[in-house]
Amino acid sequence: MHGRFRPEWVAGLSRNLQLKQATDIPTLFKVIKNWSKYSKSFKVVGFTEDSVINKLTGLASGYRVIPKDIKNILIQYCKSTDTNVQKIAMQCMEGKWNQANLPTLEKIRCKSNRPQMLKLQAMVEKKSKGALTLAKKYRNDRDPYVRNTAIEALGEIGGRNELGWLNSQVNISLKTGIDKYDPAKIVEATVKIKERLGISIHKKN
Repeated sequence: MHGRFRPEWVAGLSRNLQLKQATDIPTLFKVIKNWSKYSKSFKVVGFTEDSVINKLTGLASGYRVIPKDIKNILIQYCKSTDTNVQKIAMQCMEGKWNQANLPTLEKIRCKSNRPQMLKLQAMVEKKSKGALTLAKKYRNDRDPYVRNTAIEALGEIGGRNELGWLNSQVNISLKTGIDKYDPAKIVEATVKIKERLGISIHKKN
């Protein structure tokens, strides 16, 4: 269509999305991926790039189980080298990964912090064997949100070694006065591991 969508389709976009049509998801991704090409058609009827992204992620989140063909398209976008496209796709896939998709998820190379966080959360949820290794890697990430997501993951899947490490971070914070991690998340993760191991929460290690 040479950079334009039919006016009647664009004008009916809001109505279509409220009906939660999964078939609109691939089209919306095409729009976002090529916004400079399609923006004129959408701006005419009041759509900004952000509003299209919000409608796309909102539409996807409305599905607990998304149609397989649409899901396969989303997974391909999750592997995109385009930072924005990957971030949106990973958001759309939140809560939708299954064991069959796990090998693909584990191989995704994340380009920004939000995909990193979503990847780790999904791997923990699906009990990926590589989740603990990834959490240990991400706890040293330069982004504080990624680091704290890693702490949450350690609380879910960590063992005695991770418990010892969490305790050491408390000691470091007390000595330096600097919190590399959210103290509340350190405490929460520590309590979860202790409860899982049957250790009294009042015991130091």
